[in-house]
Amino acid sequence: MSGERPPTPVICATLLLCAAAFFAPFLLRGEHPVSFNLERAGSTAIPGGGLIPRTAGRFPRDNSPTVIHYPNACLAAECLRSGRLPLWNPYQGCGAPGLGGGQVYPFSPFLWPFYAHPTPRAFTLGLLLGSLFTGLGALLWMGRFLRGWALGLGAALWAFNPWTLRCIGFNNTWADWWLPWLLWSWHLALGGGRRALLLPALFVTGAVYCGHPESALLLAAASALYAGALWIVAPRESRPNLPRFVAVLASNAVLSILLCAVHWLPLLAILRESESYKASGAVGRILYPWGLLFNPNSEVFVGPLLFALAMAGAVHLGRRRETRPALVLPALGLLLALQLPFLGTLQALLSFGGRLPGLYGRSILWAGLAVCVASGVQVLLEERGAGRLASLRLMGLGLVVYAVFAWADYEAGSIAWLMARPFLLAWPAAALAALVGAAFAERRPLNLACFAASAALVLLDPLAVQRFRYPSFNDLDPLAGGPPAVARLKSFTGEDHGRFWADPGTNRERADLEPNLATLWRARDARMVSPLFLTRTLEVARALGTTPHPSFDTWLLWEDVPPERLGLLGVSRRALLQEERTALFDWLPVPAPLPRARIVHGVVPARDAAEADGRLRTEAATYPGGALKDAAILEGWTGPAQRGTTERGDLTTWLRDEPGDVLLRVKGASEGVLVLLDALAEGWRATVDGREAPIYPANAAFMGVEVPSGDHVVHFRYEPSAVRAGLWTSLLGWVLYGLLTVALIRCGRAGGSR
Repeated sequence: MSGERPPTPVICATLLLCAAAFFAPFLLRGEHPVSFNLERAGSTAIPGGGLIPRTAGRFPRDNSPTVIHYPNACLAAECLRSGRLPLWNPYQGCGAPGLGGGQVYPFSPFLWPFYAHPTPRAFTLGLLLGSLFTGLGALLWMGRFLRGWALGLGAALWAFNPWTLRCIGFNNTWADWWLPWLLWSWHLALGGGRRALLLPALFVTGAVYCGHPESALLLAAASALYAGALWIVAPRESRPNLPRFVAVLASNAVLSILLCAVHWLPLLAILRESESYKASGAVGRILYPWGLLFNPNSEVFVGPLLFALAMAGAVHLGRRRETRPALVLPALGLLLALQLPFLGTLQALLSFGGRLPGLYGRSILWAGLAVCVASGVQVLLEERGAGRLASLRLMGLGLVVYAVFAWADYEAGSIAWLMARPFLLAWPAAALAALVGAAFAERRPLNLACFAASAALVLLDPLAVQRFRYPSFNDLDPLAGGPPAVARLKSFTGEDHGRFWADPGTNRERADLEPNLATLWRARDARMVSPLFLTRTLEVARALGTTPHPSFDTWLLWEDVPPERLGLLGVSRRALLQEERTALFDWLPVPAPLPRARIVHGVVPARDAAEADGRLRTEAATYPGGALKDAAILEGWTGPAQRGTTERGDLTTWLRDEPGDVLLRVKGASEGVLVLLDALAEGWRATVDGREAPIYPANAAFMGVEVPSGDHVVHFRYEPSAVRAGLWTSLLGWVLYGLLTVALIRCGRAGGSR
């Protein structure tokens, strides 16, 4: 088998078999096979969810089907199916921007099946397609360095590595699916003629459209360094000159910026009025300790066999000039993802001053490991005599190095975890024995059988390491009524437009409802899970007597707020756990909750945001009495403190309540101010009977509009100008990209004809 190149269909079949192994529970029983994120199933009242305490300060691997980004995909599906873009999410945090917030991706092709039919099965199908897509890209990219059966093994290892499978439900992993395609495109752009010059911009755009902006930016930067390495090692006579190389980099960068404007322009607009937990504290510099590379309880764990093969493969790749660029990936991954001694300054530069958390370097690390491991396998299969023995000695040295590092990391638990789970050592030992058998077997059937056994053990290793259980994913069906928590909340009459709040109790992870999941069942939650919080909303949190989120936290929980003050947010019910270790709870009414929409006739004026914040602090302390019971704080108000008179005939009727689109009919005996307790953000517009009306910031974070006496229709619509500008800019970019591509193709044909 050594030196023989298997047919492409056989290698593709390897990817399909891997996909079948990891997605078999979904294919056979409609269950998802992997842990979607680190939240607990019990926190959503989903049957069978385990409540496992944290261990050593790390999240437990309980394979919860709760998804952080699945609800955002549901929001996108809801909006797209009604002919709108998902610009606003009204179901969490008193409302928050959608598109541009780094969490919603309506243009991702892998989610198109889900948008057409928003069910858990369709969502999982998109993840399956993404895994196969990235595996095919890895075949093309690794084909520049590998051949034969090792190529198929490397591609499959990248597509189904422990990191990807561990966090496949996160949108930063969806961006990672484009990494091998991006790397492959640089080979074509720098050496494949004019037709491929603009391919990198296309794949950067795919990463941005599909996944986390920080991940996509990191992938683009890493690929640019990789392109530089390709240019350096290319023969002088065949590589483009330096000005042309810089022009290729610059043109792809400019086109990427234009094509991705629909995401980054709204994001920049939101950043101006938001505060990010990633902008401060340790989260901006998240790096894994070096020892966690050898700890099975870590997300970056590398088994002893993979480490030994990667070490041998890296040496083999480094011996040849044309294969050395592949080593850029593991080197960058180590620098970005792990805390390495004496390299803090370099790590800070690579992560843009700590703005790109090191955890996003995990995909780059695993791409490098995959190609190095496959290279090590190729050496064993193809070398003969002294070369093979040298590779085996190098692998043996790698195992010794691994053991030394694991022992050195004794306090962090590497050795303890390995010894406590002996199958983690027996599994790679069996794979190594089979691989050595494949290398030394002379008879072809035995050779094939040994390689198949070793490849299967290597590729299925994540299942052994992660110990996946298969909880039902179908309980998250957005077309169903939701878990018992939501069903009971909706049973309370007259509260369809109100909000709820779940008491985190002594352990936040045991709260009965996870904020993002409120989106699935159209239940409004005063809490929020997001990397971005509107600054005005945070000011309200401070005014109500709570401490806003710490620097390393994506939750806005309104902790320590007296229950009666929750009424200022339009919260009508709060959930309280009956027992710490159960999903049973009581819905308690909030005293004197303000309606989400109401007419007030009293005004507490404030000149600016700072004065409005101070007045809110003062008035909130007296609620549910005081001025805010029948009035509102209006920022920028220059009119009288009394606008009309309070009448029993004041009436507010809901006509439409959609994401970013609220239509109300108001009727009052005298003029007043309509206050809508939805978060104020740049982009909200209001009309009264079709005529534009100014929006006053109300109670520091919400919206107020003057309404005359009588019967009127008030329309609130979220239409941020940055989204419109981003759409037009991206459209211009696609037109320009198409024209340039056609021109390059014609130039290539003309050059070929001569």
